[in-house]
Amino acid sequence: MRRLAIVLLTAGCHVTLPVPLETNDSGVTDLDAMSVDGMTSPPLGDVEVDLGGEDARARDLGLHVVDSDAARAPDLGSDASDLPVDAAPDIPADVDPDGPLVPLGAFFQISAGHEHTCATLNDASVVCWGKASDGRRDVPDGLLALEVAAGGSHSCALTVADRVVCWGKDGHGQATAPDGAFVALAVGENHSCAISVEGRIECWGEAGMGRTNAPDGLFISLAVGRKHGCAIRFDDEVICWGDRAEGRTSPPDFPLPPTQVTAGGKHSCARLAGGDVVCWGSNGEAQRQVPPGNYAFVTAGDLHTCALAVNRRVVCWGKPDDGRTAPRDELFLQLDTSREHNCGVTLNGLGVCWGKEGDGRTNVPQR
Repeated sequence: MRRLAIVLLTAGCHVTLPVPLETNDSGVTDLDAMSVDGMTSPPLGDVEVDLGGEDARARDLGLHVVDSDAARAPDLGSDASDLPVDAAPDIPADVDPDGPLVPLGAFFQISAGHEHTCATLNDASVVCWGKASDGRRDVPDGLLALEVAAGGSHSCALTVADRVVCWGKDGHGQATAPDGAFVALAVGENHSCAISVEGRIECWGEAGMGRTNAPDGLFISLAVGRKHGCAIRFDDEVICWGDRAEGRTSPPDFPLPPTQVTAGGKHSCARLAGGDVVCWGSNGEAQRQVPPGNYAFVTAGDLHTCALAVNRRVVCWGKPDDGRTAPRDELFLQLDTSREHNCGVTLNGLGVCWGKEGDGRTNVPQR
């Protein structure tokens, strides 16, 4: 029996909700008619059709994204052929000659870690670049993944078999993934979390300040920052845990339901239905001062924040050092931030990174 899984892409992770296939009178699947536990699904931007093969992938069907620290922007009805195509970037001179070299247009999702970066490609393979110590770039042989998440000194991936696989530094057990089937993944500095197929959150790694004390309940969205995490429960309540300093785990009352949440260094943000973004926690670098706009997705870095507007443009604010908040000319499908750099996938599948350049973390290996 075929399974159609709605992929809700969120901060550093995606949530896959299996739903029954329903067809209209013409025999075509009617996405608007689908429901999950009695909830009618909103239009979504990424849908994965799992036919049982290991190469099943989430595909962008040109609908609206609900959630996405690794999400794709909603389709606003524009014909992609009418939008500008990004020029092929030059290969940086300091790209690791022994590392991967990705064909142009092959990027699907990029995750920005502390001093390294990882990405999934359209064929479900995974590549990493940047700082190589602690094995953080040593992707397991043959790994096929729906999503990858880069943390402090470790990385994790959600495989096409719904398992979590991690590699890199494991001093706190952050790279020792639990057994079981999962639908969402997010990693922090020295800990990791995932949502099980039942909808429950499980965390592992450094336990200080309660960062692995996952809340009870069933959740649809998950985000993990350096030392805290936030998630959206099925009843639309945002719950945060871990380091409570500066109010980062104390979300305000929202005027509209949150559709996506992100956790940064010392602050957190949520994207609300309708496109507004609300942030809470530390504001020492104005990382909570959201510019006016209509946003499809938000991602919190250490002392800065970036968002993807509904026109696919990137807007960043907060600490401007190293160009991390500099405006971009490209149109983006996906976006992620880390402590000091940002990465994303453009409309035509190019990988782009900017911000602090140390260790080659922003030197995307593409040709």
